[in-house]
Amino acid sequence: MRGRRRPPASRFARTRPGWLVGREDTNPYNQRTAAILEEFAGMGIAASKGNTVFPSGNALKYLSAYFDRERTYTSPYAEDPTDIRALCVSPDGGVLGGNICRADILDILNGYNPA
Repeated sequence: MRGRRRPPASRFARTRPGWLVGREDTNPYNQRTAAILEEFAGMGIAASKGNTVFPSGNALKYLSAYFDRERTYTSPYAEDPTDIRALCVSPDGGVLGGNICRADILDILNGYNPA
């Protein structure tokens, strides 16, 4: 296959890093992530801006030393549960605590209580 060039790797792959506390934080996990991203960049693989690991669940349990105890963190992924923009229906018809196989979707939406 002479003369044929392989398409750039970035056409097939893209990284989505996870940043502990935030991208700017200089903890060992972020430093290693940045080093790995540099290696991928050298191969032509681009990176998205990534996600942020915030203190909740196992991150709080196992990585609490990296979070400022004096600061109040809010999830960058939290949404207003009363401002529904999209629905995800399970294969069994489950949605928002109801089931579209057993009830009208409008009835489910009107009866939805996020509390």
